[in-house]
Amino acid sequence: MRLLQRTFLVFLTAVLAVAVAPVAASADLPPAYHLTYQLLSSSPNYGMDPTCRSISIQLAARSYRVDAYYENQGVVRRPIVIATVYLEAAWYTWEDCLVPQVNRYVHVITLTSALHPSTPVSRQRTATEIDEGGWWGWGSALTPLT
Repeated sequence: MRLLQRTFLVFLTAVLAVAVAPVAASADLPPAYHLTYQLLSSSPNYGMDPTCRSISIQLAARSYRVDAYYENQGVVRRPIVIATVYLEAAWYTWEDCLVPQVNRYVHVITLTSALHPSTPVSRQRTATEIDEGGWWGWGSALTPLT
């Protein structure tokens, strides 16, 4: 009888450890990055085509910090917090667009849920960090919040 009780206790401990482990680890998830590298002009204008890139990503239900990200010649400009958003668990299309305007670029970040494609979460900002022509890395990051 004691052997049966011990076996059950070991089994129950193992089940609880497996069930709790993903919850504890989720607080330490790293950011996900969506980056594009391209040659950008020092004097953009409306006649230039926008650049848009998208990927699919599966996200858990939680709040996320959305950051804009810019890098020039290997130097990372500090990520800029755009927003904090709550997203439900689903597959998303994550799109970054860089839209040329007169002497500036507008960066548009859009997250479209497969469950609600007609109501995407979209944020935009003027990318003042892109202040010279050359090869740039640009995009966004999603950081899971606890």
